[in-house]
Amino acid sequence: MKKGYMGVLGVLVVGAMCATALGQGAKPLQLSIWDPVQLVPNNEGVNGLRINFIYGKNTDVNGLDLGLANFTTGDSTALALGIANCVEGGVLGGQFGAINHSGGDLGGVQAGFLNWDEAGVTGGQLGGVNVVRGGVVGWQGSFVNWVEGDVTGYQLGGLNWDAGSVSGIQGGFINGVPNGDVTGVQVGGLNWNGANVSGGQMSAVANINSGDTKALQFAFLANWTEGSSAGVHIAGANLTQNDGTGLAVGAINFAANHTGLQIGVINVARELNGLQIGVLNFIMDTEEWNKFLPIVNASW
Repeated sequence: MKKGYMGVLGVLVVGAMCATALGQGAKPLQLSIWDPVQLVPNNEGVNGLRINFIYGKNTDVNGLDLGLANFTTGDSTALALGIANCVEGGVLGGQFGAINHSGGDLGGVQAGFLNWDEAGVTGGQLGGVNVVRGGVVGWQGSFVNWVEGDVTGYQLGGLNWDAGSVSGIQGGFINGVPNGDVTGVQVGGLNWNGANVSGGQMSAVANINSGDTKALQFAFLANWTEGSSAGVHIAGANLTQNDGTGLAVGAINFAANHTGLQIGVINVARELNGLQIGVLNFIMDTEEWNKFLPIVNASW
């Protein structure tokens, strides 16, 4: 054991002498036990191969980055393999480890238990938890996908939560977009959106939208839209607080003003321009003969 340690130390000493002779630019080889016990000082970069037996630290790294803990204070254009890969700048390439962190933009792939990006991702993340402080153009697969910017692409996870807008596909137990619009498809146990939805929603429980909905919606429990809805809506209950346009099929269908067809046990519209088929059919704001009719009701 002692001989092995002395051998590694000897390699470091010889390498350090060679590195000094090469000058102050980025070095082609880095061997590190624990910063500062390493060939290339931590205020210089590596252009080639870096091997960190325990922990290594450098400015920029280009090439192949291997070790238990790989730390870069600048940018990384490399394939990083380690337990922990931490880059304070941007990453162009790949990070594969238990913990992967990028302080700047990520162009490439992160795969690990925790993938954390401080700026934006163009590429993909695969892990237990994916956190992006900016936007994502690409894909995410994780138990938790948390994005503070816009998403263009697709997300697959237990929880997909996006503070910006989503253009693409979300598949998860819970899909939440509290502030931005959704253009695309959501498939989940619960889909909740704070703005407008255009595309399709399928839910085992409910689709809840605070803005307008222009979509094909399906839910076992309910489709709830606080704005206007247009399209095809199928659920136990379809509830639209403003105008509804299209087809609504459910045990209970309600819209403030409905243009189209309602099919259900109970159909309610304040104003109707279309047809109702159900056990109980109500047009609330009319004083005509068809304010309430069983089986079929109509108004144009």
